[in-house]
Amino acid sequence: MPAWCTALSAHLPHSQLDQGAAATWSKLTTPRTQGHPYNILVLKDRTLVATYSGRRTNSGFTDSSGVFVSSDGGTTWLDRSDPNMHYWTKDIVIDPNDSAQQTWYVGVFSSSAAWARRTPTVFIEPLIAASTGPASGKRQRRILHHRPGNPAHMFVTTESDGLWSTSNLTAATPTFAADLDYPFAHPMRVFFNPYKAAEVWVASFGGGLRVRTF
Repeated sequence: MPAWCTALSAHLPHSQLDQGAAATWSKLTTPRTQGHPYNILVLKDRTLVATYSGRRTNSGFTDSSGVFVSSDGGTTWLDRSDPNMHYWTKDIVIDPNDSAQQTWYVGVFSSSAAWARRTPTVFIEPLIAASTGPASGKRQRRILHHRPGNPAHMFVTTESDGLWSTSNLTAATPTFAADLDYPFAHPMRVFFNPYKAAEVWVASFGGGLRVRTF
C-alpha cells in the first residue's frame, strides 16, 4: 500500500484501503461546507488538513469554502480559513522547508461574475492566516510546489495571465511577477522532474505540455 495510504489509514479505525472495490466507506463530518473537498493532506503528527473548494448556486457562490484541520480523523474540524478563503479556495501546500509543518501556502481563485468576485491571492499561514502574494486581479488557479533546491522560488498558475513566480518566497511579503518565458495564458500544473532537479514541466488548458531547463 502506498505511503500516503498508510498515513491516511492511521486515522481510520477500520481502514480497508487495501481491499479495492470490496472496501466499505463511512462519510466524515462536514465542516461549514456542503461537501466539496478539494485537497486532503496528512501531517507528520497525523493531523488532517483539507481544503474545500467553491460551490455555486443560482444565487452565487456560497460561504462554504476554506481550510479545515482535524486531529481526530475527521470527527471534528477546526476552521482555519481567512475570510477571503470562504468562497473559492483551491490548492494547499505544506512548506517542505518547514520541519514543523506550520507554514502553509493556500491558493484562492476568483470568479468573473460580479456577485462572486474575490481578489485572487496566495495566503501564507504560519498557524494564523496572513495574506500576501500575486498581483490583484489575476484569476489564479492554484499554487505550486517550491523549485527543488531553492526554497525561495515558487510558481503560481493563472487562468488567463500565464505563469507567475516569486524568487523571494521567504521574505515577509513575497513579490510575484509573470514568467515571460512561458508562452501560454492558461497553465494548470507544474511538475519538477525528480530525476533532473533543473527540469520543470508545465501542463496547460489548451496549450499542451511544455518543458524547461533552468
